Amino acid sequence: MFKLFKALSIGILVILISSCAGKDTTDVDTTPPEKPHMIKHLGDTGITHSGQNYGLDNFFDEDGFENNGIDAFNGGLNSIQISWDVLTDTDIDYVEIWRFNLYEEDDTLKIHTLSENSQNYYIDSFDDYESTPIDKNWFYFIKVFDTSANFSVSDTVCYHLIDKPVIYSPLGNTQTDNFENITFSWNEASSTVFHLLVFDEDYNLLKSFSSLDSPENVYEVNFADLDIPPSSLTNTLIWQIVGDKGSQIREVNGVSYQVYLGSESESYTIKRVK
Repeated sequence: MFKLFKALSIGILVILISSCAGKDTTDVDTTPPEKPHMIKHLGDTGITHSGQNYGLDNFFDEDGFENNGIDAFNGGLNSIQISWDVLTDTDIDYVEIWRFNLYEEDDTLKIHTLSENSQNYYIDSFDDYESTPIDKNWFYFIKVFDTSANFSVSDTVCYHLIDKPVIYSPLGNTQTDNFENITFSWNEASSTVFHLLVFDEDYNLLKSFSSLDSPENVYEVNFADLDIPPSSLTNTLIWQIVGDKGSQIREVNGVSYQVYLGSESESYTIKRVK
């Protein structure tokens, strides 16, 4: 009797184990996340290309981050920002950032991992790159992994950094009792068109001034010559210089990419005090 009970017990245990194993196999998630969509370069705030104004006068969010896709970043270092559409899958585990160029042999590198799904942008400061990132075509894509280790790969976006302008005045936190006393000055690089952008404190574009000639040393623009309506002025202004060198077509693995060439200075603040 005992032997029969033991045999039945073992049989039931085998059935239970087999049943559970089958259930686990059935419930394994094998569906990869939805393919992420990278945002290509949409243009620069207030800039016209070939005489065509795209009407994109304000890409900035409430924190001053520029939502215009892959672009030069307006920080102090030579950096590129990339962004992608917000991921909709609810089981995202992490995001890998990948970068390559067309100059080194082993150039496709994972440069960062985002462990949260709330951030849909990344700023590459080239901390891992020993040479200068200037005058190179840079390509980016991301890999999105879910909690079951499934992954999907985005499309690829690209950008080409050129030299930043050297800013002379006014630098950060400049104070004045009258904006008309301000003269914007910077050093221009050759064969590059630079644009002076002036914003209010909420990053609404007040003026875009394009310098079409190239002086030998310093370009100067007086605030009074910008013809900004006094009614649009607040007590705080933000300004920067954007470099624009057009675009070029590059082919990678049979795919043609339009690569924009540009740079952005830091953003500087001017306060009107009484």
